[in-house]
Amino acid sequence: QVPGEYFPAAKSAGKSIHQHLTDLAFEEQVGEHGLVALDWHSGNRSVLVDHELSGLVLGATLTTRPEQIYRALLEATAFGTRKIVETFSASGVPVNEFIVAGGLLKNQQLMQLYSDVTRLPLSTIASEQGPALGSAIHAAVAAGAYPDIRAAAEAMGKSNRGVYQPNEAAAAKYDFLYAEYDRLHDYFGRGENDAMKRLKAIKRGEFVASSDRGSRAGATSNGGTNSTQPTSRAATIAATRKRVADLHNELVRNELVVWTGGNISERIRFDDGSEDLMAIKPSGVSYDDLRAEDIVICDLNGIVINGAHKASSDTNSHAYVYRNMPEVNGVVHTHSTYATAWAATGKEIPCVLTAMADEFGGPIPVGPFAIIGDDTIGQGIVATLKGKRSTAVLMQNHGVFTIGTSAKSAVKSAVMCEDVARTVHLAQQLGPLIQIAQEQIDSLYNRYQNVYGQ
Repeated sequence: QVPGEYFPAAKSAGKSIHQHLTDLAFEEQVGEHGLVALDWHSGNRSVLVDHELSGLVLGATLTTRPEQIYRALLEATAFGTRKIVETFSASGVPVNEFIVAGGLLKNQQLMQLYSDVTRLPLSTIASEQGPALGSAIHAAVAAGAYPDIRAAAEAMGKSNRGVYQPNEAAAAKYDFLYAEYDRLHDYFGRGENDAMKRLKAIKRGEFVASSDRGSRAGATSNGGTNSTQPTSRAATIAATRKRVADLHNELVRNELVVWTGGNISERIRFDDGSEDLMAIKPSGVSYDDLRAEDIVICDLNGIVINGAHKASSDTNSHAYVYRNMPEVNGVVHTHSTYATAWAATGKEIPCVLTAMADEFGGPIPVGPFAIIGDDTIGQGIVATLKGKRSTAVLMQNHGVFTIGTSAKSAVKSAVMCEDVARTVHLAQQLGPLIQIAQEQIDSLYNRYQNVYGQ
């Protein structure tokens, strides 16, 4: 609510209340209000996709004025836009320019704010009737005047290029405010502090202890607390990060990787039933330097959700596997010497060892040649392994990919794959290989998978 005295002041100046507040707000220098806000009044659509989040203004004092809060909220919308841009860029989709249409064009201070915060130029459409022009463009295509929307837009649509350019001095100051916004964004939005969700629960009459992190405590038959209470998102993510980071040491210890090549990922499932995420090694980070906090968190479309580094170049392929093989919770990629040599020949490793029958239930197959970067490798992995016993595939001319019910089991598969690749190669030097009959492979596989071990 804006205090009543602001309305007659706006009216006497011939302005809307929004323009009046904007003019007052931008009389101050960047950061002078001492505020930072989260504008999640209807939840966060992107990048968090969580409707249970809510708004926040931090830094208010007894002297804070309405126009200062108003400016902090405007800045929050720009910071949220920058967060989206950075997420696209981290996922290999750079954003170099904005073309603005609609009511936002009427607020020049807001347009400059967006350019300063994002450090990007803002172009504007040349028409004052953007929606009508869009309808006319579609109608022209429907009437056959143009072959497609692109051609019609090029002929009928015009833009004013680079109307707003970043002001370096202001942009540098906004960087400091954005850093605070970014910390709050992750603190409240990624599960470290679920206060927003707990407050909504209280509003609904659901009084939940804060230690439950927004989840109800279950009652046991003897009236005690259920020992299997849901784990907080933050704790789940932190535990997965540590586990994945630690498992990378196994790749080095078993001599499956050199330099920074190879990676491990693990699916993250949550007790609250929310969308799965994945934790994966960052691109180009040395194994000696790899720490739990370096592990990148992505959604199952490969979009970075949290992390200080770029995700592995194989992220999109790992994500494709998780989307299409729900039983898979871990994926490992190596260029281990002997298995990769088999991949270079395009030959599967025949099942001539009981250890192969135990672990893989048959030969280790070869997947198709695929280019690194998009999800093409993932498509090849799924096409080769889906419905098969083998948890390893030799991607032609590339290397090894293994899957498992956990990252640890996928690492084991990678270790075993290299071991049998080496042994079978050496056996070939001694003479013809002796195949194991299929019924014996079936028997060995069933015993190892269902009887062997504690």
